[in-house]
Amino acid sequence: MRYEVRKLKDCVKLWKDKNRKRWPYLTKKEAEVQGIDLNNVFADVGSEKDYNGDCLFYAGRKLVLTDKREELKKSEKIYGYIPCMDKYGEEGYVRIVKKRKKWLALLLLLLLLIPLMFGLKYFIDQNKKVDLDEAAISYQMPNGVKNENPEEIMMPVFGELKMVEGTTEITAGLANPEGNPCYFKYSIVLKEGNKVLYESKWIEPGTAVVELNISEKLPKGSHPILIKIDTGTLADPEVAMNGGEIESVLKVE
Repeated sequence: MRYEVRKLKDCVKLWKDKNRKRWPYLTKKEAEVQGIDLNNVFADVGSEKDYNGDCLFYAGRKLVLTDKREELKKSEKIYGYIPCMDKYGEEGYVRIVKKRKKWLALLLLLLLLIPLMFGLKYFIDQNKKVDLDEAAISYQMPNGVKNENPEEIMMPVFGELKMVEGTTEITAGLANPEGNPCYFKYSIVLKEGNKVLYESKWIEPGTAVVELNISEKLPKGSHPILIKIDTGTLADPEVAMNGGEIESVLKVE
């Protein structure tokens, strides 16, 4: 179908197409003020890819058209209406539909923020402070034993722990063997009543806590305990690996 632009007395605004050609048009608000009915829409301004065979002509200029869309996308808005008539003399309008600028701005902002967010996450991950136990010191396992297999976790062996009656101090090698792929965190639990006597912070491979204080004084005798070991990866200690639980005795002399 061929459409021709018809001039309206108060249609003074001009819209530029992609070729910078000017076309007279009305906004919806202007039409309301002038009492103009915009319901008879023939088509929408289109593009070559959705061209439906219809064209709009004006002073030697040509616009390709597409079928009127019943529903617009959220990112689109009606920019205006070009008054025209078809080859039979019926009067109507061609709609100018454009992308909403704020949607484009938000999209651009999002595209800019995505790499920034990933960069910020990488920076935080790289600079994440691990809550290391300040009491841990450099420590070598007996006979210089260390973990030679980074795919496995080496657990230390414990005999009985000893403590002097009336004190809370224990000397013990709560070690994380050199070569382990993770941090260690120790807990000493009194089996009677399942009471936690001690908890360490994170201990790095190749270090150990050798002097510690438990939470209470115990009477003379042998007290069954559990030595629990929690693990966390070196990249992120919040990511757990396989831990361990060792039965032992705390002997108060």
